Amino acid sequence: MGVNMKKICIFLLFVLVFNLLTACAASGDGDTAADTTSADMSTDIAEETTEPPEYTAPGVKYDGEEITFYIWHTDTKWQLTMMDGIYAEEENGEPMNDAFFRRTSTVEELLDVSISTYLNTSMSGYNSSIQAGDDAYGVGIANASSLNGMLGVTGLLLDLNTIGTLDLERSWWDSKATDEFTIGGKVFTTTGDLCVYNTGAAGCLYFNKEMIEEYSLDSPYKLVNDKKWTIDKLYEHSAAVVRDLDGNGVYDEKDVLGIGCSASVLQQCICSSGIRVTTKNSEGISELTLNNPKTTIVIDKLIKLLRDKNIAMYSNDYSGKATTGDVFTDVMLPSFIANRLLFNFNWIFAALDLRDMEADFGIIPMPLFDEKQDEYYSLLSPYWSAFITVPSTCSDTDMIGNLLDAMGYYSQQLVTTAFIDVTVTNKALRDDDSANMLNIIFDSMVYDLYNVYGWGSIYNSVAKCADTGVNNFASSYASMEASAQAAIEKTFEQLIG
Repeated sequence: MGVNMKKICIFLLFVLVFNLLTACAASGDGDTAADTTSADMSTDIAEETTEPPEYTAPGVKYDGEEITFYIWHTDTKWQLTMMDGIYAEEENGEPMNDAFFRRTSTVEELLDVSISTYLNTSMSGYNSSIQAGDDAYGVGIANASSLNGMLGVTGLLLDLNTIGTLDLERSWWDSKATDEFTIGGKVFTTTGDLCVYNTGAAGCLYFNKEMIEEYSLDSPYKLVNDKKWTIDKLYEHSAAVVRDLDGNGVYDEKDVLGIGCSASVLQQCICSSGIRVTTKNSEGISELTLNNPKTTIVIDKLIKLLRDKNIAMYSNDYSGKATTGDVFTDVMLPSFIANRLLFNFNWIFAALDLRDMEADFGIIPMPLFDEKQDEYYSLLSPYWSAFITVPSTCSDTDMIGNLLDAMGYYSQQLVTTAFIDVTVTNKALRDDDSANMLNIIFDSMVYDLYNVYGWGSIYNSVAKCADTGVNNFASSYASMEASAQAAIEKTFEQLIG
């Protein structure tokens, strides 16, 4: 059983405990069915979960020391982004909010510390504070696209390996992230259960189960399990359901289409096909690996899907219809909820925004390249994923190490559990198969340093193909390769010396 499968089992086991704790705060009997489902699932899983708890309290107190988290944060219509992931003022009966509150309150009492947060859409204030020699912030949590301006500044961040009380090998830290971000034996950032955005940051596909049955299509769940869920199957299923509901000969959001997505689906499918923009070599240096024959084939297949307006709702074509400027929340989600999209490309956290959808829906990983591919790969969004850092000005590294491990452990037990609860149980994904699908996605997460550094903007050679509908990847890549390679070399010279 892999690490993430063990984590899923632990998460689901604790769902029963969490639901019992929140029952007093909930009003009415509406959650009874969900609680029963969780209890049944937990009973089955409990027999498999025999390992003792990993965490042991350090047995130290810090006399009410105040620790402020500086957090990259943006307010949007997405439910998850309305939360900072660390602090909740009080319990209100909402599972995620109450999990934040109980996790943080537990750690505060355990270590006798006071935890506060400072939210900003930019990490520049965090950087400036450190450069000024201030010890104002104990921890910084940044999204991947903000890390470039932090990791490249010598002396800004602390090497997490130097914090003696922090154990990055624990299950609440993501070993894949730690490996990818270890450069020259140093690791200045990683992620795990403490970073709630990461729990929902992987790209995935939602599908309408009623439409699958209506059109007698192969079950996406079975296709995934049989390793037959491929890009070609995505196209076949998408093309099978289109209907011109208003009979005007024009296919748009008023009709039934196969898939709603943005250009990001191309990058996701390139990754899910087993291709990475960069890969670290035996010396731990990133090398460009995007340019290969398979990449061109993937782009051809995706252009065929994305640029067929009779099949796909491509975000750039619908930007003028987004009342708030967000095509996903203004156009695609409403169409999916109204049974006018078979598939909706999105992030895992979007399940929180689909809890009121009447039709049953499911979640599956991004498709394989072909049936010969052995593994699924799930790429995290560089915008929504989140990573921890510790400033080089930290005056008490032992305290911060104890804090981070405690926060990580109780995040695993409470916060991630609540996230699984509200997405897997009746409140959202509504079927047991979804737990298996989430395990596949979690276990196949891919981290690529390119998503932090964006060397040479080389991925633009792919995005342009989606926008124009013309596969000029080879020539576009060739024009960017030299500058991208030079940027990689410069970055590693700065980081390693």
